[in-house]
Amino acid sequence: MKYFIIFILFSICTGFAFEESMPTYDMYPQDVRDEYSQYLREQEHLVLLSMLDSFTDKGFSYVVIHDSVDTEYPSWRYSEWLGYFYQSNSIWIFHPKLQWVYPYATHNGFWLWVESIGWIWTSKDCYPFFCKESGDKLYLYDTEGDGILYCYSSGALIKL
Repeated sequence: MKYFIIFILFSICTGFAFEESMPTYDMYPQDVRDEYSQYLREQEHLVLLSMLDSFTDKGFSYVVIHDSVDTEYPSWRYSEWLGYFYQSNSIWIFHPKLQWVYPYATHNGFWLWVESIGWIWTSKDCYPFFCKESGDKLYLYDTEGDGILYCYSSGALIKL
């Protein structure tokens, strides 16, 4: 109790002056903040991989597209809106048209990393339409074999 009273008296006398000298995020140059952000993303990814490994060790599998169901083929799943896809032991999925995709679920859809074009967004209600991170609108043609996207802003066809 004695130390508590001393702390209160000290705080009142100094007015918590030490708070003004506390380091803040803004006091560092942008390159240091960017490097730290990248470090945090890498650490988050390592934690996620560790969690996935622990689930796999216990016989569970990670499923990104939650409204999908198992098929008769191991690791292949079916979604009414996305169709058939292969769910790997990590987050990556293989889609027959989009190829290898890194999906990131949001509250209203999915950001998908496609190596040849970068991040694209879609949802259950929008598919086969996509929106690129840059704002370009895309349409996935329903073709046999390779996936082909049509870019509305440039009029170009993008082979995946």
